[in-house]
Amino acid sequence: MKEHAVDVAVVGAGTAGLYALSRARRNTDQVVVFDGGPLGTTCARVGCMPSKMLIHSSDNLAGARAGDVTGQNIRLDGGEIMNSLRRRRDRLAGEVIERIDSHFSDLLVRDYAAFREPMVLEAGGSIYRCRAIVLACGTSPVLPPGWRKEPGRIVTTDEFFELADIPENILVVGAGFIGVEIGQALGRMGKRVTMVEMTGSAAGISDPAVEECLISAISKSVDLRLRTKAILETAEPDGVAVSLEDANGNRASGRFDLAVVASGRKPKFGRLRLDRSGLDLDRQGSPEFDRETLRCRDRDVFLAGDCTGVRPFYHDAAAEGKLAGRNAAASNNLDRLPVKVPLAITFTRPAVCSVGIRFADLPEGAKAGEARFPDSPRGVADRIEDGIIRIYGDPKDGRILGSEMAAPAGEHLAHLLAALIQAGMTVREALDLPFYHPTYEETIQGALRDLSKKTDSS
Repeated sequence: MKEHAVDVAVVGAGTAGLYALSRARRNTDQVVVFDGGPLGTTCARVGCMPSKMLIHSSDNLAGARAGDVTGQNIRLDGGEIMNSLRRRRDRLAGEVIERIDSHFSDLLVRDYAAFREPMVLEAGGSIYRCRAIVLACGTSPVLPPGWRKEPGRIVTTDEFFELADIPENILVVGAGFIGVEIGQALGRMGKRVTMVEMTGSAAGISDPAVEECLISAISKSVDLRLRTKAILETAEPDGVAVSLEDANGNRASGRFDLAVVASGRKPKFGRLRLDRSGLDLDRQGSPEFDRETLRCRDRDVFLAGDCTGVRPFYHDAAAEGKLAGRNAAASNNLDRLPVKVPLAITFTRPAVCSVGIRFADLPEGAKAGEARFPDSPRGVADRIEDGIIRIYGDPKDGRILGSEMAAPAGEHLAHLLAALIQAGMTVREALDLPFYHPTYEETIQGALRDLSKKTDSS
């Protein structure tokens, strides 16, 4: 078996892995990247981008149905929607693959890597003795106990975008970020959608007022059932039989044309043979690592991207990849992740966003200011029915701490708030900024004014 000596080996050619590879290559030519799965990144192939394309189609169809004055029943061509989505998706994923081919083709080993012993990997019939390793192997969907995949009938979010058509009666299992995006988009297209979630929360919201607003908005097009467990009974060519069990143990039977399982993802460590790596593993079998340097204890092995299990977002994967690649190439002088305001966006209608410190993690004594979009001038003009923003502040020094919202144009408002928090602004300083009329940004101004009354009087 042929042996190679490399300075840095990167396991996984997704977002984090490609950033790690690019940064490591600035310091050494002795680099290699392994990936035996489909190229193109999770974001472009099965995550962020195709889900936004589905939402775009949903917006167009929902708008057409709302504005229909002919009395005709506007129906979607599900096959054409999925075909169009795949064409656009494949264009983006193809651009990533082209960049790999043009910049890294000589470094790519198209096989899954596995540890042979500490700091030694095996792939493609060769052995690689590594000075440093970056594990950026990504994640794969989790199936709940008792569930299995059935082509065209039971799919995870990895297979959903390959469907030839969109059936009429759909079950979505899981109301996390991707589950609520897909479920609400399908419901707004006019499909019959039932969405179940075992916990009492949707889209990871921790502020009860924001959660109430989102549940109200989603329930207009989706039968949303929280604290409910979906139990697979049978899967036949003509449908899926499921029992839905609520928190009190009451069961109801349902039959669906399609079940989309969106119950989370887990790190793809299975093929790596971590038992041979010499790394310290936690109870879930994942490597223990420093969250600031991304380095595993006592080894020049670094984790980056979704497989860290910390923040499964593209911008975080990119930042972690850059740092892991830089630290792996110069492991005697480790840098640390830059401090950034946490930012998460779920592209529902209205969008769900969290910025900075979430409601559930606020320090004792923190205050909340609130404003509702239907009451704002722009909200009245646009006939907005749902939307709330809650901004949290520290009454001791007046600093803005964080926010949770269900908001029209939420993705833009969240970025504005992230900038204010990153700059360390107080509520009073933020209120001195210009707010144009009539804009959705004025709703931030309204929440800040409400918060100012509470912090100034504390």
